[in-house]
Order: sequence, then structure tokens, then C-alpha cells
Amino acid sequence: MEHPRPLGRTVRSRGIMAPLAGAGWSGILWRDDVHVSADEHPVLNQFHRHFNDDGTPKEKRGVVIFQPHQYDEWLNCRNPEVARTFLVLLPPEDYAVAPAPKPPRAKAVKESGPPSSGTLF
Repeated sequence: MEHPRPLGRTVRSRGIMAPLAGAGWSGILWRDDVHVSADEHPVLNQFHRHFNDDGTPKEKRGVVIFQPHQYDEWLNCRNPEVARTFLVLLPPEDYAVAPAPKPPRAKAVKESGPPSSGTLF
């Protein structure tokens, strides 16, 4: 994701939303997304899948949503093993989802020409 910077330049970022401090940065936020595999998640694995050039499916990814009480602990964590404990997807019951099947397609009407009189000639 690209974000505007002073002097018209852009910066690419990955992470959690945070205000940037310093001259010229007033009111600018930095954003980062943390992703993990969603191949086995009962809700997220149902969404569209991207494919590699050779046709094999790419890994399904889901965004990790940190709870407000976890922010400081995550941002200040220095132990990789403890950091991994934060990298989980929300449980299926925390998603507001419902089946939404596609409506049936309308059948195409075949044009058969002028009406038949019932005779060959």
C-alpha cells in the first residue's frame, strides 16, 4: 500500500495504524497489515482464491486483527516465540456471515424464426 509523503513522494508500508511524528508529518498515519494462512479457516477459506502462473492455487491469506488490549504488548514484544502467539485469525463465530447463494441465471430465449403454419409448404 502506498501512502502520501511530504514533497509528493510516496512510501510503501506494512504494519499497524500509528501516527507519524516529526516535522511535516502532522496528521499522517502509518498502516500495516499482518497476514497469516487462512487455508484451514472455516469462514475465510470460502472466498476467492488466486492462482500461480502454472495454475496451482496460492495460499489463502487472512488479516490478523489485534484486539485493543493487545496493541502495546504486540508493539513492544521482543521475543519471537511470544510474538507468534499473536498471529491468529479471529474464530469463525466472530465473523458476521450468512449464506448468500447466487441467484439462478435466467435461461436464454432461443430465436426460432417465424411461427410455423404446421405444414411443410
